[in-house]
Amino acid sequence: LDILEDREGALTINDLGRPEWSKKFKRNFEKVPNFGFSKSVHWARFHLKNLSSSNREWLVSFNYYNQDKVTFYRKTLKGWDEIQTGDLFPVSSREIKERAFLFKVNPDIPGPYYVKIEGVDNQMDLTLGTTQEISTRESMENYFLGLFFGVSIAMAALNLLIFFTTKSLPHLNYVLYVLTLALFMANDFGYVLRYLTPKDPWFSNNGQALFAGLFQLFLNLFAITFLKLKKENPKLYWSHQFFVITSTILIISSFFLPFSFNVIFLSLNPLLFIFLIFFAGVYRTKMGYRPARYFVAAFGFSLLGGMILILVVAGVLPSTMIFRKALLIGHGIDLILLPMGLADRFNLMQERAFELEEKTKRLHENYSRNLEKRVAEKTLELEVEKMSIEQMMDH
Repeated sequence: LDILEDREGALTINDLGRPEWSKKFKRNFEKVPNFGFSKSVHWARFHLKNLSSSNREWLVSFNYYNQDKVTFYRKTLKGWDEIQTGDLFPVSSREIKERAFLFKVNPDIPGPYYVKIEGVDNQMDLTLGTTQEISTRESMENYFLGLFFGVSIAMAALNLLIFFTTKSLPHLNYVLYVLTLALFMANDFGYVLRYLTPKDPWFSNNGQALFAGLFQLFLNLFAITFLKLKKENPKLYWSHQFFVITSTILIISSFFLPFSFNVIFLSLNPLLFIFLIFFAGVYRTKMGYRPARYFVAAFGFSLLGGMILILVVAGVLPSTMIFRKALLIGHGIDLILLPMGLADRFNLMQERAFELEEKTKRLHENYSRNLEKRVAEKTLELEVEKMSIEQMMDH
């Protein structure tokens, strides 16, 4: 790829053929060029050279599902063919109705081909492949992500039944956390727009802020109730309550404020409280609260997955499928370990209830024995008094 940054956003496809602009393209050496929260318009240019003997259809796949606007240009006999799509457009705007933004290319036409992107968060994640190769990759990703969503639904259903039976608030908070996190992930990977709301792209941006606010809210509530912070450590309790408030503000702002603000909000908010949650778990573990061990392990995997993903984005680690899905894998382990902690929490309550029952039973037995002893002593005293009275009367 050759990359050109258009800071003013004023260039057209016809401008790019002029020498003064054509020579300003710079060769890209990154696997996935990441422009972050840049307000500029970015152009990518590439050429094709067909070394294949077959005439199979080839596709360019734009794999960053959260790109606001993607415009693809290819040369035809009548001029430039322009296809504009992105997550701000309904699925009907796509040339091929899939999660990724797919564009057909003719392997016998060398190009140039152009891709223009603009939006709040910008990445140029492009791959080239045949229809079969793209379809195989999509099937593998659907299978992988299907495992995550399947675990999420199963864990939520199981703990919802437990909540109806026990009325345990941590189980309800866990269920709401799991479901809203699954919606956030589904939206982030393009499933919500593709399958749930294909005609309403509102969820692609503002909906992402809404789902982020919801899962962050229920995560903090889960931490408060699971770790019993209100009773055991009021300072940690009020610290989490602060992030309950910020998460609620994020939910409200998703309906009224632009996504350019909300995307920074939804990124910074968990970055601050996730370490607080981890610290609270470590604190309760050191205080001897046994279920907190599962809590620490669960969020330890989530933190590890997040760190690996950051290192991949920074180019320190290779961009393999496992590393790119590290955060998803971390959350998957998180979803399994937290119910184990909930089960241990319930077992601990039963053990303490049994200990209390045994202690009460022993106290009752001791009281009964003492009562019998006191009755016997009192009876003896009465008998002595009776004997003394009888002796006095006889005298």
